[in-house]
Amino acid sequence: MRKIKKITALHNRRKGFSLVELVVYASILALILVLIVHTVLAISSSYTHLKVIRNTENSAAVSMERITRSIRDAESVNNDGSILNANPGKLKLNTSVGGAGGSVELYLASTTLRIKENGVDMGPLTATGTRVTNLIFRPIQSPNSAAVKIEMEVEGSERNVLKTYKLYSTIILRGSY
Repeated sequence: MRKIKKITALHNRRKGFSLVELVVYASILALILVLIVHTVLAISSSYTHLKVIRNTENSAAVSMERITRSIRDAESVNNDGSILNANPGKLKLNTSVGGAGGSVELYLASTTLRIKENGVDMGPLTATGTRVTNLIFRPIQSPNSAAVKIEMEVEGSERNVLKTYKLYSTIILRGSY
């Protein structure tokens, strides 16, 4: 009977964890949690960077493509309705759609690039979260052709992330070939 009590007493002593074991396990768990939180924050920061880059790049590409198409389709630049060689610039183009005269106007409203066709506001060309910080239209005239040189800077930001694209292009007007 005495032997049984001794074995039971030894068995009862080994059931729990020692204080040192608990401290080691808690330290390992805390370290794992810190690594997980750090990884989640790094992923979130990377996502924000990629989102800003994607939105800014997309706004710059769509805006430049639309400006290029409008200039190529135009007959001439309306110098009286345009603000040339200055920032913020405004470009008013004379168009001919199906024999009827029309106009396309590219301009900044605050820091948003907008377009008007025949006096009707067609909306913004840049996405929310992006802004145009520089827009200059420079006319180029030669005896055989006319062109417009564009300087545009598109900036996107969110939280502490800032991305800027500087774009330059020269487009020849269709009516001047």
